[in-house]
Amino acid sequence: YRSTPDTHKSDRRFFKHLSIIVPVVCAVVIVIVVTIVICVLHTRRNPPNRGRGHYDQGGM
Repeated sequence: YRSTPDTHKSDRRFFKHLSIIVPVVCAVVIVIVVTIVICVLHTRRNPPNRGRGHYDQGGM
């Protein structure tokens, strides 16, 4: 890396982007974790018929 004021400017811009990206990434991770937890609890509460992976919507 060459130490020029230009790299410093882009560094600060990157930091600004980081302050936007980090909360978004955190939110996405939280949503994914919550979805996985809900899925696990759901499959534990009502186990699929005959050990199958998908559940029938018709309720037959």
